[in-house]
Amino acid sequence: MERLLSILEKEEHVLLQIEDELARCEHFLLKKDVSLVEKGLVRLEDLLEEFSHLEDTRRDLFEQLKRQLGLNESTSFFDFCKQDSALMERLFKLVDRLKDLSHRIERIRSLSEFHQAYFDFLKKLLNPPSLPTYDSKARLGSQEGRNFKAEG
Repeated sequence: MERLLSILEKEEHVLLQIEDELARCEHFLLKKDVSLVEKGLVRLEDLLEEFSHLEDTRRDLFEQLKRQLGLNESTSFFDFCKQDSALMERLFKLVDRLKDLSHRIERIRSLSEFHQAYFDFLKKLLNPPSLPTYDSKARLGSQEGRNFKAEG
């Protein structure tokens, strides 16, 4: 049980680091500092890999405990945690941390979509698909592919 608690604590610690890194990435995104966002994403990948490794370790330990304690193979980790209040408390902290991360990720996704739409608008504004022209009444219009030939 102590080893499971220790792994859950480590998972929570990694999730805190992920949350901090996401906050930094959000800040860098607002500052439009792409190089720092890239560095943050590399760090996030490392943290996610660490979390995945901890999760695999926890699953392996849980399977080992089920065999040692003679528990039913279909017993879930949640059902197992119900037997120990400390495990249950740690598990709920982990779930709460995951919910917080989900909200932050959604906020960053919305922010990045807004920035992408803004840059697309600027791109169209600064690089129109056709050059504007004026007609005889000074109305702005566009004409694609006007060709002039010199005769001589």
